[in-house]
Amino acid sequence: MDFLYALYAAPTAYLVAVIILWLIGVRSFWHLLRPLLWGLTMGIIGFAFGFYGPLYWAPEVNDGPLLGFFFTGPAAALLGVIAGMIRSVYLARRGSRTKSPSA
Repeated sequence: MDFLYALYAAPTAYLVAVIILWLIGVRSFWHLLRPLLWGLTMGIIGFAFGFYGPLYWAPEVNDGPLLGFFFTGPAAALLGVIAGMIRSVYLARRGSRTKSPSA
């Protein structure tokens, strides 16, 4: 049952990220989508390293690919969501500072 926590970590982090972005005033669709895209991208990369890494370095170990399923994939997805949220906040605040007021 412990692996279920890993499966729910990234979607929960994404929902929390969207709520935080919405509460601080970020309303752009792309700023709200960025944490999901970063989470998916980093999750896939983390999964690939965790799945294929043990197959390369220790091919005799049967449970090596489980590292990608239960640890590196969800952990990388969680970090990707956090990184995407930070990037969205940065870009949203930078974009609001560069706009000149209309006269």
